[in-house]
Amino acid sequence: MSGKNPRLRRDRGRSGECISSQEYRRQESPSMRTQFARISILQSSKIIVALYALLGLFYTAIGIMMLVFGGAHLRVMAVLYMAMPVILAIFGFIFFVIAAALYNLLAKIFGRIEIELKNVE
Repeated sequence: MSGKNPRLRRDRGRSGECISSQEYRRQESPSMRTQFARISILQSSKIIVALYALLGLFYTAIGIMMLVFGGAHLRVMAVLYMAMPVILAIFGFIFFVIAAALYNLLAKIFGRIEIELKNVE
């Protein structure tokens, strides 16, 4: 340990000089490149359906308020708003299946989406 800075260790870097332990860890944990090979259509669709159904609950709350506070002319719209969790889940499923299938097809032709992951301590 260095006398002045307790965080400074006397580790040797790749070129042999003394470096801090934080810099040493940074050198030892290189980033990793990863590609999305394919999207599992049905497995991922379950998550999308659940998220869209949760989003639809906001519309349900608005629909309930419209039903309680609105007049007769808002009743049809209120019922439509209260059905939004189901409607959003169905349309979310349909459009996600199309988007995932397109990605899987285009990834074979043009290449995959690539991300870079890094270890953080």
